[in-house]
Amino acid sequence: MNQLTADWSAFPQGYSLLLNEKAQFPQDLSCWRAKIDRSRQLFADTQMIARSTNLTRRLHPVTKHPANPVIRDMHACYLHPEPDGGYRMYGNGWRGQLDGKPEPIEGDGRTVWLATSTDGIDWSVNEEPVLARTDPSAAWHPLRGQLHGLLFEPEEVDPEQRWKLIILDRSRTPSPSVGPFSEPAAHIALYVSADGLHWTWKADTSLLRKGSAGLRRVGPFEGFPEGLGDVLQVRWDPVLEKYIAHTKHTVGPDPRFQMVLHNPNGPIGSYEARVAGWAESDDLIHWSPPRIYAYPDAVDTAVPGIYGIYEADGFRYESMWLGCLSMTANVPDPSCEAKPRHAGGYKRNWIRLAGSRDGRHWYYLADREAFIPNGADDAWDAHYLRMAERTTLAGPLVKDDEVWFYYDGQYGGIPGCPGLTQPKDLWQAAVGIGVARRDGFVSLEAGEETGELITRPVAFSGSGTLCMNAQSEKGGALRAAVMEEDGTPIEGLDYADCAVMGGDSVRAPISWKGADSIAALKGRYLRFGFRLEHSRIFSFWVE
Repeated sequence: MNQLTADWSAFPQGYSLLLNEKAQFPQDLSCWRAKIDRSRQLFADTQMIARSTNLTRRLHPVTKHPANPVIRDMHACYLHPEPDGGYRMYGNGWRGQLDGKPEPIEGDGRTVWLATSTDGIDWSVNEEPVLARTDPSAAWHPLRGQLHGLLFEPEEVDPEQRWKLIILDRSRTPSPSVGPFSEPAAHIALYVSADGLHWTWKADTSLLRKGSAGLRRVGPFEGFPEGLGDVLQVRWDPVLEKYIAHTKHTVGPDPRFQMVLHNPNGPIGSYEARVAGWAESDDLIHWSPPRIYAYPDAVDTAVPGIYGIYEADGFRYESMWLGCLSMTANVPDPSCEAKPRHAGGYKRNWIRLAGSRDGRHWYYLADREAFIPNGADDAWDAHYLRMAERTTLAGPLVKDDEVWFYYDGQYGGIPGCPGLTQPKDLWQAAVGIGVARRDGFVSLEAGEETGELITRPVAFSGSGTLCMNAQSEKGGALRAAVMEEDGTPIEGLDYADCAVMGGDSVRAPISWKGADSIAALKGRYLRFGFRLEHSRIFSFWVE
């Protein structure tokens, strides 16, 4: 059979372009027209900006909730807001413990449990586990496995399938396979439910897991991806109208990253990068082959011991997509006497923020700072952070003027070490909340010198009230102007005509002398200008 010629000269380093906004969008977009709906236009990236002067882009890490951790001894996977109020949380116990007590069912932490809360802060774990069965005539037994996707679809015609679960199924014993294409891999299963508490197996999906890294070793220092690793997040995208799987893979050799030893007691290893893949499905069973969409680059190698992206998610937020990347490193530290988690160093994960404008092509936001940083030296979240997801759509909860990110944290049990150590029995796990201002992920801000930004030409579909989400220091001020497409101010809507906005507001309507609406300009391409003094702006929109 003829093989198509492939150019492997850029493999795998060429993947580093994937998370670079400038490399993905080298075109000057300042004169490219855009249309905007009523959703908020974030300044988290540069997509809406034609020109800016004297402004600094700043990432705003979450504020950790004072009640943290809200649950101990649990690896939370999914959070579900109930339609009539209250919340559910699904997850696994931790090393025989569950919320400060012995796990009711003795096991290895694979049993799935449910916790409930009225406010998302105070949680109570059910005494009985979530149940499953292999078919409608089989007996119920505890559901066991790693949760990779939880979806509630009330519009589903069959009420017995309104809840859907993607799980690495530990409830069933796979049948042995001895054929020429037998795979020593774990199938990931789809279960369905009427109530989210009693689950029935429906099908094994086409997603195949191959160990923790999904890598086939083809030589002492190289390998290529084969199947998925041990991390997977499945969600529904309401804009793309597809089920999306964020997958974990290992790619190598890439000598920019730390050598990962295959045997902690031996010399054989490979230079590998942990990367995130992307697959799509219409039915949660059959999936497109994953493609790599997030790969660390040479700038990332400035972090000691980094070897990539351990886990990724994505979610629609207002006018764009945001995603949390759990970055991972084996941090070297000769001063720590404890045995490290991996031979190369002490494992440490933290959360970065990524963005997208089309839902499929992603890039780092701001300057790669930690969006959810590790806690203090001996804190419950000192060493290892991963996200807990909202059901169906993934991502955080929007609660009034705040955005709540639920996340899992681990502490290696030995103070003074930069990451996880051995033995695993010392590790502690818990769940916490990171709180962000609404739209308040990244801002543009000005100090003493007046800063200005002007948008691309946009046509709005709202009724005509221009709003912004902004903060001013004492004595600071923000003004807005509406301009023709060529940048000429529209009479009566210039900066000098604008009522000065000060203080702090997540929704500040803008008005001008004798005008509080731009409804008469609907259908025309306009530019919006914003001038800032000792102020910051997060977003704008037209209601």
